[in-house]
Amino acid sequence: AYLVFPFLSLALVHRRAATLAGIGVVCLGLLLLIDVMHGSLDTSYDWGVLRCLPSFTIGVLLCRWHAAPPSALKAAIASDGVLAGTLLATLLLLHIGADAVLIVAGFSLLVFSASMNAGAVGRWLSARPFHVLGLLSY
Repeated sequence: AYLVFPFLSLALVHRRAATLAGIGVVCLGLLLLIDVMHGSLDTSYDWGVLRCLPSFTIGVLLCRWHAAPPSALKAAIASDGVLAGTLLATLLLLHIGADAVLIVAGFSLLVFSASMNAGAVGRWLSARPFHVLGLLSY
């Protein structure tokens, strides 16, 4: 994934939001295909690279949208209500034992909505101690 990253970044840099969304859907479809063919996403040596690349691409897409979000998307996802909804939905998916692909999608939306949050939660998570912890984690 790290070897592919520079090429992936260059390929996605000037794409429209709709194209990026389509690529994200294709990545989720690939994860679903791996899940069906392998029986789960819990794989390493046999299907690991094929599982890693779509997941990594989803992360790159989310980073790209975070850096320059479409204005309609930014307005729709920046509230505490959306963050609370994605958190509850993701926890529900985990609780009911949903398919791993749905959980990957849920966590992707949760991380993205947390990163875009402009409400009280976003201000709290942007406090200096959390920022320092984030820097230290790298």
